[in-house]
Amino acid sequence: MVVKLNSEQLDDFIRKFPDGGEFFGLSYHIHDDKTVTFNYNSDGRLLEVLNLVK
Repeated sequence: MVVKLNSEQLDDFIRKFPDGGEFFGLSYHIHDDKTVTFNYNSDGRLLEVLNLVK
């Protein structure tokens, strides 16, 4: 699933959670282009479940 946010919303998330980590049981990674990918670990496989984009 892809969720499109305005720049202010996405920048606000990145300010609150500046490093990759976990959020509600999902691991997340902030990419150089300021998109955020959320993954779920299922039996050792990372399943991409959500992307936040501008």
